[in-house]
Amino acid sequence: MPRLRFTVLFKVMLMAVLAVGLTVSCSRRHRITEYDEIHLGATSVGTKALITDKPTLIDLSYTNHTGFGVYGYKTILSRNYDYRQFNNVMVYPDANSTSTTWSYSPKRYWDSDVEASYQFGAYWPYLDDEAPQNGGPWVSETGKVLTINDIPNWQEAASGTDYVVATRQGKYRDANPQITPAFQGGIVDFSFGHILANVLVRAYYVGVQTNHVNVLSMQLSGDNMLTTGGNADYALPFSGEGTRGFVANSITTGQGSHALLPSTANPVTLDEATFCDESLQNPQYGYQDICSWFVVPSTGWQGLTLNVNYSLGDITQSYTPAAIAATPVTGIALNTTVDETTYSGTTLPQYRYVITLKFNSASNGIEIESVKVADWKLVNIETGVYNW
Repeated sequence: MPRLRFTVLFKVMLMAVLAVGLTVSCSRRHRITEYDEIHLGATSVGTKALITDKPTLIDLSYTNHTGFGVYGYKTILSRNYDYRQFNNVMVYPDANSTSTTWSYSPKRYWDSDVEASYQFGAYWPYLDDEAPQNGGPWVSETGKVLTINDIPNWQEAASGTDYVVATRQGKYRDANPQITPAFQGGIVDFSFGHILANVLVRAYYVGVQTNHVNVLSMQLSGDNMLTTGGNADYALPFSGEGTRGFVANSITTGQGSHALLPSTANPVTLDEATFCDESLQNPQYGYQDICSWFVVPSTGWQGLTLNVNYSLGDITQSYTPAAIAATPVTGIALNTTVDETTYSGTTLPQYRYVITLKFNSASNGIEIESVKVADWKLVNIETGVYNW
């Protein structure tokens, strides 16, 4: 995703600005020295979620006066030299446009030594590098491992933060002219990926189309649930060694429940476009989202129970329709299959877990029609039926 470019032309009188990471030599006869500046920027985001693409990343960064953070090291093995060149530098767009340039300060420059190699770790959105007094996520880096600390276990997708990360390694120059270095031309492209999973509950109904379904509250419970109010740490090694992902001993689970749709939230009334006429051979209908959550990927997503309260009728009338406590739906499991291997009761990063509910407005019933899994890179989960 991000790009790193370089311009030239810098005056020797500004050499002090460059002392942070440049080894150069020059003659007193030379009044001007040319340097290749490291430009940072974003190219694209290849998956679907809150951050859907490069324009979304730019728009949210520009609108919210933020950007992405970068850590980076320059290493020269022949000189036993290892220098942290980027220390949580914020990179922000100069305009709300896909062709925007990106800014950061102070500037950094490529080393002319062909033995110099680089390791970069980037994340979005930018965070402070110390724990905030009022709690919340923050970032740290030790030994070329970037850690996003205290990410909430549960975040409502509408107001949550969709964290994305990227790494890059390579050289800017190479002694062998036949070898094209990773950052030839001074450009470093990051490819961001989501680190969270997404749980989405949607619904449709059958029975009587004019007998509207109002979803009042919804709660998911289990013996080994991801705890409400807990948080976890995410580690991103960018030196080529180590394992990226959430730190296992930071993830908290246990017997409990989570309010997917709190009773204090506004009821969700299913649109008549979500009505399925079962008398038709090929009924056409849609689905309506009830709630969507970003969650820390974890195990413990099996044997779950879903409790739903709803009502039938016009919720705007003077006598509000009576609430109905649906028979709890039990035995729910979120499983993930990757390369023909199934991870039972496990959510993984960059996957969306879609639970589809079927309400019956004639017989006061509710059931789970399906639980489906899709990579956020995919557009459709059911062609012609639901699209995000």
